[in-house]
Amino acid sequence: MVWFKVDDTLAFHEKAVRAGNPAMGLWVRAGSWCAQMLTEGFVPDHMVATLGTKAQAKALTDAGLWVREDDGYRFHEWLNYNPTAEEVRAEQARKHEAKVAAGRAGGLASGVARRKHKGSRSEAEAKQNRSETKPRPDPSRPGPSTTPVEGGSHVSSEPSAAPPLYADRCKRHGDVLEPGNCGACADVRKANAVRPLTLVPSPSKRCLIHDTTYTTVCSGCRADEIAAENVG
Repeated sequence: MVWFKVDDTLAFHEKAVRAGNPAMGLWVRAGSWCAQMLTEGFVPDHMVATLGTKAQAKALTDAGLWVREDDGYRFHEWLNYNPTAEEVRAEQARKHEAKVAAGRAGGLASGVARRKHKGSRSEAEAKQNRSETKPRPDPSRPGPSTTPVEGGSHVSSEPSAAPPLYADRCKRHGDVLEPGNCGACADVRKANAVRPLTLVPSPSKRCLIHDTTYTTVCSGCRADEIAAENVG
């Protein structure tokens, strides 16, 4: 947008008063058109007929506001108060380049922000996937114990000192005759059903769990037969 400049003393300037209000209406409209079309103050005859009348144009000429030329009129001292067409085009080009540069910078900043957000989201999803796939300990199966040594610790694979009285119980109810409803004990029974106790080759020995220490009747032991014989 190009501005047509009007002095703040125009309202009561001698030339404006002499031209009269109708002619000054033509002067303002023609000035706006010249600024838009970059004519540097020239108003062709056909535009005078469109914006006003010949009588109004003559009034402006007589007042010294316009100068008559072959095929139109020209504002008096236009370039003293308004920029040239070349200056206007240069300023428009500068603003356009600044707008393009700002848009390009904004696009680059937006792209960096999107990539950063995408990277953060991918990292969060990967972390969540790792936590979901990480094996969780089975509460019914105690983990290996650790014993401290000089300079660190090591994992001990030694079995417990004494096996439970009942092989089909959980660790907490291994010595309880009737533990009641216990999910952990049920899990142990299910595991034994899938992997039954294995008899050792010698019939005089007990099952693998009670191979060294016999404490009670066990369906996997030779002791079942011993207990039956004792009852008989």
